[in-house]
Amino acid sequence: MCVRHRHRGNPFCLADDLLEPYRPYVDWRVRLLLEDGSDSVPDLAERSTRTVLLSLLNETVGLGGRSEPLLLALHTSAASLSRALTGGDRILALPQGLPLRRDLDGASAGG
Repeated sequence: MCVRHRHRGNPFCLADDLLEPYRPYVDWRVRLLLEDGSDSVPDLAERSTRTVLLSLLNETVGLGGRSEPLLLALHTSAASLSRALTGGDRILALPQGLPLRRDLDGASAGG
C-alpha cells in the first residue's frame, strides 16, 4: 500500500487501499450466500440479504495476534495507519485469514 496514493477524481484512494485486505471477507460472505441451497440469486433489495451481508461486521477475524470483530478490526487498521503516518509504529495491523466462522448460521469452523 502506498501512503502517497492520490488521484484527482477520487479523494478516497488511501481509504480504498486500507480496505482492500478486507475484500476477501466480503467475497467469502457472498459465496456463502450463493451456496445456501437457494436457486435464486441473492437480491440486495431483500432485507434478509442485507442482514446477512451486514452481519459480516460481527465476524471474528485474526488481527495482530488477536481475534476481534471485523468492525473493530477496521478501526484497529485505521488507527495503525494513522500511527504509521504520524511517525509512530510503522507496522500496519491487517487481517489474517478468513473469519473464524464458516457458515451463515454461526457454526464455528472448529466444530
